[in-house]
Amino acid sequence: MYEIRVDDEAETPCQQCGNPLRAVIVRQSGAVPADVLEFILSRYRDEYSYQWDSGDGWALAGECPAGHPAVISHSEGHSEGYSELSETAQELSPETDKEALVALYHATHGPNWRSSDNWLSDAPLGEWYGVSTGADSRVTELWLRYNGLDGELPAELGNLTSLELLDLRENQLIGSIPAELGSLASLELLDLSDNQLVGTIPAELGGLASLKLLDFSENQLRGAIPAESGNLASLTSLDFGENRLDGEIPRELGRLSNLTSLILNGNRLSGGIPAELASLASLKWLLLERNGLDGGIPAELGSLSNLEWLLLGGNQLSGCVPSGLRDRLEFGLEPDGESLVSDLGGLEFCSE
Repeated sequence: MYEIRVDDEAETPCQQCGNPLRAVIVRQSGAVPADVLEFILSRYRDEYSYQWDSGDGWALAGECPAGHPAVISHSEGHSEGYSELSETAQELSPETDKEALVALYHATHGPNWRSSDNWLSDAPLGEWYGVSTGADSRVTELWLRYNGLDGELPAELGNLTSLELLDLRENQLIGSIPAELGSLASLELLDLSDNQLVGTIPAELGGLASLKLLDFSENQLRGAIPAESGNLASLTSLDFGENRLDGEIPRELGRLSNLTSLILNGNRLSGGIPAELASLASLKWLLLERNGLDGGIPAELGSLSNLEWLLLGGNQLSGCVPSGLRDRLEFGLEPDGESLVSDLGGLEFCSE
């Protein structure tokens, strides 16, 4: 399933079609991984048809009037002769949002929820408990924290493409995290913490460019932290603590320039602490305790002047504490007078 998003404010030379200059295709499933592609209008084949090209072979073509089914295709290296994919674009709407919510209700035993006012009724979606909608009646927020949801998350949640907040923490959710959540391009907060989720963290979530808070803590997630997590450019807080994640800490996390909180404690992570984390100039919380990390503490971490919490105990770290951190611990008080809270695993300071 695909969704075409358009920039309604863009000027267009095709007044008869009313089509904008920019279009976005969200690939929700199929033969290609979930992603968001932007297409620039390149030409009109005639006054009743149009085409966007991505520059890398992908294209969107359709016919006027607006609303006619559009075909997503790929050139396979040729300038002409686009080969159609097996699926065509499908316009999502408040009705498809309702279908997604109904799927969630049934998959998580809605009759047993703590609160379910107006669910499955004919009331506007914005009047359903925990649901907020925008001016177009599309769902923008789904807040069902501590509400007794019990079951697996349905893939249909990926159709809530106007969703900005998804908070389902403190329930009894089981099963894996649907990769389809990677289609929620407007999402700013994703909190599935304190459930019983298993499986791996979907790499598709790395395409959520608007995401600011990501919390999967206190579940039973396994496998490696996806390197694609380093693509979440807007992220300010990442919490994967108290799971069963293994492998090394991805160096790519050092690209998260807006990050203020990185919490990976209580997992089975191994290898060294990446020196690239020193690039996180805004970082205030760095919690890596109770893993299987080894090696020395990178000297570069001494440059993290905004740190308030630094927890590294419960690992197999060796060597000594870099002098930059020592200076911070001894002399670096926050403006409110609170010193850096730290647990460095009993290591001594390095000598000058």
